[in-house]
Amino acid sequence: CELLREPQVKRRHGTDNGLLEIRFTAADVAWRPLACYGPDSHEVTILAGASERNDRLEPPGINQIALNRMALILERGRVTEHVYYE
Repeated sequence: CELLREPQVKRRHGTDNGLLEIRFTAADVAWRPLACYGPDSHEVTILAGASERNDRLEPPGINQIALNRMALILERGRVTEHVYYE
């Protein structure tokens, strides 16, 4: 990773698609939010929240969710839409 350093941030294992894995532990949970650089230089966007259990990310399919969101950012630039749940 050019701007962020290991071991707290790594390229997503087994991928060469620009996904980054932010690595930290809190409340005995191995958290692994997925992120990417962009949309502007020196910016990082958190794409999806995930945790790691038994060397697998949860929830299932989180890599594809993050890739879909990354594609939106690359297509539209800055994304500012928010969905709030009550």
